[in-house]
Amino acid sequence: MDSLIISKKLGNINSPDELFIKRLYNYHYKGGFKSIMTENIVSLLINYFLLFFINFLTNCIDYHGLVFNEQQNIDFFNYINMSNWFPQNAYLIICFVLYTIYILCCTINTIFTIQISWKIRKIYYKKLNIKDTELKLIDWNTVVDRIKIIYPDPNLNIYTIASKIMRKDNLTICLFRHNDLIKYRMSKFLEWNFIYCFVNSLFDKNDNITQELLDNYQKNVKKRLKLVIIINLLALPFILYIIMVYSIIKYGEKFYHHPELITNRQMSIKSKWRIRYYNELPHNLGTRLCKIDGIVKKLISNNNYTPINVIIRFSNFILGSIFILLLSLSVINDNLLTECYIGNKNILWLLGIMGAVILLSRKLSISNSNSILSEEKEKNLFANLQKLLASINPEWFSVGMRKKCMLMLNSIYKYKILFILLEIWYIVVSPYYIYQWSKQIKKINIKEIIEQHYILGNVVSKSLFTNINLVTKDPHCYASLQEFKKNNPEWVDIMSYHLRTGTSFIDEPFVWENASQLEGGFRDCLNTTIIFGNKEINEENII
Repeated sequence: MDSLIISKKLGNINSPDELFIKRLYNYHYKGGFKSIMTENIVSLLINYFLLFFINFLTNCIDYHGLVFNEQQNIDFFNYINMSNWFPQNAYLIICFVLYTIYILCCTINTIFTIQISWKIRKIYYKKLNIKDTELKLIDWNTVVDRIKIIYPDPNLNIYTIASKIMRKDNLTICLFRHNDLIKYRMSKFLEWNFIYCFVNSLFDKNDNITQELLDNYQKNVKKRLKLVIIINLLALPFILYIIMVYSIIKYGEKFYHHPELITNRQMSIKSKWRIRYYNELPHNLGTRLCKIDGIVKKLISNNNYTPINVIIRFSNFILGSIFILLLSLSVINDNLLTECYIGNKNILWLLGIMGAVILLSRKLSISNSNSILSEEKEKNLFANLQKLLASINPEWFSVGMRKKCMLMLNSIYKYKILFILLEIWYIVVSPYYIYQWSKQIKKINIKEIIEQHYILGNVVSKSLFTNINLVTKDPHCYASLQEFKKNNPEWVDIMSYHLRTGTSFIDEPFVWENASQLEGGFRDCLNTTIIFGNKEINEENII
């Protein structure tokens, strides 16, 4: 959505086109003009601060003097020289120039964003009669009703509007679910490269898919892949330094004061794309993902209850006892905090480290038996998870398959600290993955993916809910339709034609034809093989 703001075009406000509708949705989704302006300005200020702070940390502090100083009373400012703020060697100068260019682009983007948002604010206020203070009280479906009143186009409804908003995302979903693509783990950096090359290559400046772009799709993708490989190779050493310093600044303070965040799990990027339904708008996806996250984390915690937790709890007791002893002695004599040493470290330093270790280990373990779910609760959680992941063969959630299911869920949900480390690693190996993509592009027949619709134009064929043949054959298409109906119950009336003509498939459950569909019913994109019993389960055969 944010990539739209790079263009200063507002879209056709007289006859709503895709660009204009996206801007209306983005304005509502972001919460109005003040929220958008505040978010973008704060983000820009953070980037300017990081530019200053990275140079300060790199050039202004005399680390050698601080490390080897043996004096007891140290004045930190004696080891700071602000005159060295601008980098001196060629490597740091290039890093500085690259980051400066990036910030300048962010500045221009922020200006365009605020300008566009101000124009959209006027349209909301004058045409749709919706004030910013009312946005949080009005859902998107209500905004769509207002749009249909202002623009009485018979082809403008909740379905066609969602299809226009999701045109790019639908293609991304389809490509991520493509069996011959995405055989590797995906980071945010690789995701951006993939979407830029494989998705954006198919759209013109107005976000339309033209016949010319369809005919030259593979050629355009190959050009972008070559360009991205060259840029990544040239900029890799400099981007890597910036990202590493940025990650330390961003996460260091959080993990030190809240070490329990290290144990937080999150879904892999590929899994998010693969479980996302066609025409599922971001706010609906966010709600569904929150529910899935809550259930999965409870199941993982329940199934990870092992004897090692008892050992961790015993270690916590020992560390806690020593912590209390040192803290009590410090209360008796506060000079002990800084003047009393154990080894070469004072008690204050040890208390800080021990406190962080105790807090982290508590979060890593299950502290009491109440964390273990009863059989009935576990059954209900799996049943609710099955509803939220309706495109997956329900057999995967049965009692006999739950161990395999939990192995897969553990592989999809990784610790946040691991994602941070992988993000840095994939920046290093990104040229290799992009090179592999260049060899896989020939496997994509884009004309089999895209279909011409008489109202929507060229769209992903699997996103067309009126395409009965696809909906009845593809479980993910069927689940997408059912989810769309649940989020937009008024749209059922539009489908009454199919009910009258006997095609009442939309109210019937999807039937899995045979057991062989099981292996293709729950495929995650992580390139890992899990051993279950004597059988290997490849995670490419899941979601």
